[in-house]
Amino acid sequence: GVAPAIVEKAAFDYSNLKELTMDTDLYSVLARKFNASIDTLKIYSGSTTEISDQPSGSISIDYKITVNNLIIGEGITRIGDFAFYGEEGENNPWAVKKVELPESLIEIGDYAFCKSAMTSVELPSNLNSIGNGAFNEAQLTSITIPARVETIGDAAFSASHLTSLTFEENSKLTYIGNSAFSYNALTEVDFSPIKQKFEISRQAFEGNNITSVVISDVKLGTRVFDSNLKSMELIGDIEFDENLSSYYSTTLNLNNLKIKSDTLQEIPADAFDFDSSAVATLEFLDETGTKVNSSIKTIGDSAFWNAKPTTLVLPTSLEVVGSGAFRYVNPTTFVMSPVIKIIEDFAFQSLTIGALTIPSTIESIGPQAFDSMP
Repeated sequence: GVAPAIVEKAAFDYSNLKELTMDTDLYSVLARKFNASIDTLKIYSGSTTEISDQPSGSISIDYKITVNNLIIGEGITRIGDFAFYGEEGENNPWAVKKVELPESLIEIGDYAFCKSAMTSVELPSNLNSIGNGAFNEAQLTSITIPARVETIGDAAFSASHLTSLTFEENSKLTYIGNSAFSYNALTEVDFSPIKQKFEISRQAFEGNNITSVVISDVKLGTRVFDSNLKSMELIGDIEFDENLSSYYSTTLNLNNLKIKSDTLQEIPADAFDFDSSAVATLEFLDETGTKVNSSIKTIGDSAFWNAKPTTLVLPTSLEVVGSGAFRYVNPTTFVMSPVIKIIEDFAFQSLTIGALTIPSTIESIGPQAFDSMP
């Protein structure tokens, strides 16, 4: 091979090459140091099995490499941060239109293919980690996440033109990052292949056209979905991000919300915020979906503000209802928790049912908690 130290940075300037092959050592020297148009670029492992990190983002640069076909050789385990960052444009060093990834690949670094021109990519089965912004603003239409992938970074596939997302069966996924799939054209996502508890961080699917989801064993961040969502079913080991109330939740047009759990104890403040026109079915059930929930003890401030269920049966274990938790909620059928202890101010402000029995377990009722009761 050619020693990297003796290759001049302009050696391939303005070349139109049919094929160029280099190892990872030579790549680390030449990655952003010449102008060329290459039909096929092959990179194989040299003294290292990693394709090196590159300077971040759209930087002022005088070199440009356009590659129709990028082939990453077997044996390479990691593609570095910003390794092939770029698009057609004077400040972006790479324009990669198609890529072939090896089965040996374990990690794709942050922004590795950000703004690439590729319209499809097959992720290898041994892949474990997809970095922040890895395929952000690519031209993909569909993506399949291999079963061994455990983490998908922030904005990894944001604005990537996706219309289809598939998780392989028995997925080991544990984390979907902030805005990971935001601003695509997804209409549905099947989470059932994910077999262990996982986290969906804030705004992960915002800006899509997803209308219905069923999710089991999940930790949810805020604004995970947006106002296009009409039906949500949460099952099993459900958890909400502890910082949820730090962000005002997106107004939801949910027509149907079912929470089915035997372990959930608290629904935090601002967990759900319903559009005033939404006609919601709101159900708190056990995990089988056959009985009223008996695990939830606390519902936080404004948690179900503006929900519009015709029937509202509170969990039989519920002890604390936060301020405004069910404000502007006025069902025709209402069943109070038999063990309620604390009802904060404005909790049921719009409730107008004819009669209500408060159990003897009550310890305090805040101002205007039942302000509209006759």
